[in-house]
Formats: sequence, C-alpha cells, structure tokens
Amino acid sequence: MRVASIVATSRLIYKSSLSLSRVAMMSTTPPSSKIIPIDVVSDTRRLDSALVDAKTRFPQLSFDVRWRPFEMEYGGHIGNTFNSHRLIWKAREVGGSDLQEKVVESLFKAYFEENRSLGEQTVLEDCASRAGYSDSSGFLSNSELGKHEVKDEMQQFGRDFQCTGVPMFIINGKFVLNGAQESGQFLRVFAKLG
Repeated sequence: MRVASIVATSRLIYKSSLSLSRVAMMSTTPPSSKIIPIDVVSDTRRLDSALVDAKTRFPQLSFDVRWRPFEMEYGGHIGNTFNSHRLIWKAREVGGSDLQEKVVESLFKAYFEENRSLGEQTVLEDCASRAGYSDSSGFLSNSELGKHEVKDEMQQFGRDFQCTGVPMFIINGKFVLNGAQESGQFLRVFAKLG
C-alpha cells in the first residue's frame, strides 16, 4: 500500500461536503506502505472526486490531507486570512490531518454558509471549537505563535514550485498541475504512481 500525503493550501474556497480526509481514509492501510506526497493549493472539489475513483482504481494508494497557507489580502468581509492559516497550521500540530481537516471545513462553513468574516479572532475561535480544537484562544491571541512557520511554508511553496496563485497541485514533489483540473487528470497522475 502506498500512502499519499495531500498538502493543501487554500484561499478558503468552499469544497464539497465530502471531506478529503474521510475520503482518504475510507480503506484500511496495509502494514507496508510508501508515502507519495501530493501538495494541493486551493479548491479540492475535483480532487475529491478523483480520490473516490482512486479508491477503486488504485486500491494500493491511500491519502493524508495536510493544508498549507496561501495568503490573500482581501478587503471587506473576508479580511486578512493569515490568522486562519496560522490556525490551520496549529490544528495539524495539535491533532494531525483529522483535526486540521475539521478546522478547514469549519472555516469554509463560517465563510460560505454563515457569511462570517475570517479576519475576526472570535470567528476563528468559534471555528476551532466547532472542529474540536477547544484551546485555540491562547494561540490566536499571540500573533507570534506559528507566524514564522506559516510564512516559511508560504515562501517554500512560492520558491520551490513558483506558487503565485491557486489552485495548484503538486503530486509526489514532481507533477505540478496548475488551474482547475478535471478528476481524470488526477487519476492519470495517480496511475503513474500506482
């Protein structure tokens, strides 16, 4: 069994209700596995579909979702998303992919369904709490915590993959897909890895 890590960076585009980590972990992972990283920058709806298909076509592959930052400065309702990326980073540190995915889903829900501003600390705290991360207040209150780690990730993706926009998908550190991709494109890359 090969385990593929999916690293996602998002400007918080709402994705389908099917959670990537739940899709990714639908089958059990046999004891022997090889990690195949997939770095995802942004919207994942079509990737969700490809992962569902991959479970049937490539049963030897498994996926682990990790979200990474891509900061966009917006005025108005969205606000600066940097603190939301700090929260996403910290969620992974505290609870791995599962908690990180829940925090991301909660942020999507707050912004896209509840029309809340992601630039407000109380909104971020509510999202974290709803996702099961109840101790986020102290972290979010200290703007230095996670700041350097998130900025380092942003610079790394910008430098290593010339990431200047979203969506962007980096599979196994070498297959770079820019722009919205049909699920078939992901499956073609998965086939090369399977």
